[in-house]
Amino acid sequence: MYNLEELIPNFPGREESLQQVKRFRRLPMCYRTNLDDHQRMVYWMTQELLEITAKKSYVEVNELEALTLAIVHDDAEMITGDLQYGDRLLMSEDEIERHENGERKAIESLVERYGDKVNGFSYGTMLSQALHKDTVVGQFVSYADKLVGFGESWHELYAGNKNFLIDLMIGNTPTLTYIDIFKNRKNKWPLLTEIFQQNNPLLNLPGKTDVVKITAEGKPHTKESLGLKTGNGIYDCYKEVLLRRGRERGKKILLEPEEESSELSWRGMEKAINTLYQESKYKHNIRHLLTHLQPFLGQE
Repeated sequence: MYNLEELIPNFPGREESLQQVKRFRRLPMCYRTNLDDHQRMVYWMTQELLEITAKKSYVEVNELEALTLAIVHDDAEMITGDLQYGDRLLMSEDEIERHENGERKAIESLVERYGDKVNGFSYGTMLSQALHKDTVVGQFVSYADKLVGFGESWHELYAGNKNFLIDLMIGNTPTLTYIDIFKNRKNKWPLLTEIFQQNNPLLNLPGKTDVVKITAEGKPHTKESLGLKTGNGIYDCYKEVLLRRGRERGKKILLEPEEESSELSWRGMEKAINTLYQESKYKHNIRHLLTHLQPFLGQE
């Protein structure tokens, strides 16, 4: 059994730098996390996946390597800043290449700053696996990372934060986009195909649900509400993993709001969505939102 705090590299200034990089930076977010929280959350989720898959031996994953990668997988973002996956989907090939070149330079800078060893592994190789996701362990941690991102964004919907239905600046639909990602999982994580044969909520496909209704009925989270099943298998497991593995730190992340979400009316959202629709790459998700918005337009 590995101890998280003992595995986190004691690099000067690293913890403080991670804490300064906020997740979902553009969206008003009640339960805002930073990269220091996030490294722990991905570590706990990686632990969970290792335990689930070890029972069937679907893929060979070195436990210490996977847990170490979970901890450092976003270190380059201390320099580049946080890039949400929904943003990446809207980037051109040239923009993606420029971003990846920037991340490669960031990796070189971090290795020069901190040295090339972390928990007995090459720090540079760890960060390169996080960038390219071309190894089993790289894809394994990438999958854990997306499960955490799914949980973070749906946690906002169940709290009633309308801003997580759609990013009105770029038209991304965070929670529905995560569903799209998982539906394409065999292409995104081809080296993990065998683990998806196992019947476990974290390895099963999520169903598309009425995200507008969930948000309209959402309320700030409480200790009691965290124990309630929503029927959203991945999200319910996400909460359970953070509480069981993260203990007090996990409970704090789930329960203590960092910010208040800005108030957004249903009418205002409908008008903004209609403006975005023609240019959006997420038309199927925007149509879903527009359809489910209708019952709430007359309630304001």
